[in-house]
Amino acid sequence: MRKLKDGTVKLEMALAGYSDADIDISTEENKIVVSTKEDYKQPELEEGAKVLGGKIKRCAFKSSFIVPETKFSFADITAKFEGGILTITIPPKEKKEYKKISING
Repeated sequence: MRKLKDGTVKLEMALAGYSDADIDISTEENKIVVSTKEDYKQPELEEGAKVLGGKIKRCAFKSSFIVPETKFSFADITAKFEGGILTITIPPKEKKEYKKISING
């Protein structure tokens, strides 16, 4: 997870071997949760197929990342999945502007 100069947080995960259809992203209180879909099953090899040098294991997973909801806009979160890399962008909430209120007598 990294924070950009404008306050945006980018979360990147290497998920080689998965497709975007395999992945769920949700929010829970002060967390972003990335997991495989409930019905996820690791693809089976075709009969007679062999894995050559296969070092990538695909399995069901669930990972949580704490992100304070008071500081970031959960409503504006975006996600992109390209080349096996999932990138979740979490923008900061707009800063509130305060003003002095004068009392009229």
